Amino acid sequence: MPYQPVLGQIMPFAGAVVPRGWAQCNGALLAITTNQALFSLLGTFYGGDGVRNFALPDLRGRAILGSSGGSGQYPLGMISGSMSVTLTAAQLPAHNHLIQAIATQGSGRGASPAGNIFGTNTLPSDKPKAIFGASGSGDTPLASGTNLLNEGGGLPHNNMQPYLVIGYLIATQGIYPSRN
Repeated sequence: MPYQPVLGQIMPFAGAVVPRGWAQCNGALLAITTNQALFSLLGTFYGGDGVRNFALPDLRGRAILGSSGGSGQYPLGMISGSMSVTLTAAQLPAHNHLIQAIATQGSGRGASPAGNIFGTNTLPSDKPKAIFGASGSGDTPLASGTNLLNEGGGLPHNNMQPYLVIGYLIATQGIYPSRN
């Protein structure tokens, strides 16, 4: 006895030709008048106006996630996710940036005096960018609000798991599922 699918069943398919009784899960609109049984199962969860047409699920570039049923966290037809993501500062874990500085005494002030240490707690008015200064031995904390340069380019990164592309098909003909 040949296999007969359940109407609305979705299957991965590695072939390039769509078998009879199946359609690609590509979001295509189908007429309700010629697909009443399938419409009774899918409704407008995946699109369409519900009067003249309804849409098949569009699984192009998408992974399948099981529905939570009803209007829960993952209702039927919900679309979410992104192929790439740009992180914001709020999405990064709390962390510190360490500074290394020479801890030997030097003389003078300037924008970058060789041999001096990081350490003045006030910026000289004549050289507002000068944060170096002779301050004795040891480490001296930087003034409050002294910042390191920002890093990163603000570009999105790939957010996709490893993948192999295979088409998904939906049964447009088959056994109408019984309700339990």
